[in-house]
Amino acid sequence: FFPSTGPRDDFNQRTGEGKSIYANGDTYEGQYWEGKKNGKGKYVYKSLGMSEVDGLLFALKSKKSPKESFSDFVLRCAKVLNVGTDVVEATLEYGYFACYNGDYINNLKHGKGVMKNKDGSVYKGDWKDNKRHGEAIFFYLNGDTYSGQWSGGSKHGYGCYTFAGGKGQYTGVWQNGVFTEGQWIMCDGTIYEGKFDAKNRPFDEMGVMKFPDKGLVQQGEYRKGKWMPTDVLVGAEEYANALAAQAQEEAGEEAEQPAAA
Repeated sequence: FFPSTGPRDDFNQRTGEGKSIYANGDTYEGQYWEGKKNGKGKYVYKSLGMSEVDGLLFALKSKKSPKESFSDFVLRCAKVLNVGTDVVEATLEYGYFACYNGDYINNLKHGKGVMKNKDGSVYKGDWKDNKRHGEAIFFYLNGDTYSGQWSGGSKHGYGCYTFAGGKGQYTGVWQNGVFTEGQWIMCDGTIYEGKFDAKNRPFDEMGVMKFPDKGLVQQGEYRKGKWMPTDVLVGAEEYANALAAQAQEEAGEEAEQPAAA
């Protein structure tokens, strides 16, 4: 990289606040310790260039009227470009290139940070050893969002994926980026509860469909994309009581089992 600015320690290592400009055009501005990125800083990936969305936003910003409020401008850009408002706001806040703004430990993203990706999508949350890890929210280019747990760079644990435009929601357990079990809340408010396959499609033979507006519940399964009931409709309260009674019965059976010798 090109020579950096900022203080150096007795061993000529960058220590404290500084800025580096790399040979490929990337830049880092922030804290150093013993020659490595440590603390808070911002790394801009200028070598990746602007995405199509970033370029269009840059053009729209250059022609923005001073009379147009920030919120109105964000809404207009989101509508014109057919992207989420959070994506527009992140670009206006962090710049028109992919970048990371947050914590570092020994040159690795580690702690809290915001990553604006090459395509314009945004990750805000926890990092560990340069990977998405912990609690975070991910803003997709089209306006979808995922809010929940991550591990080793993938959605893993409990999380909620919300489709843009009120088109539904997945809430439940994720494993290595795949939604495996939980609720699929549909556009009309109907809720499917059960397990899901590797393509996020319901496949549980003991699935449950809930109709909150009618206060009804029905057991069944999805076959070739269609709901196939295996039981009659029952009241939501009746169903909840039956589950509670079943759980109590199972707990009693476990308590009655003799202890291992």
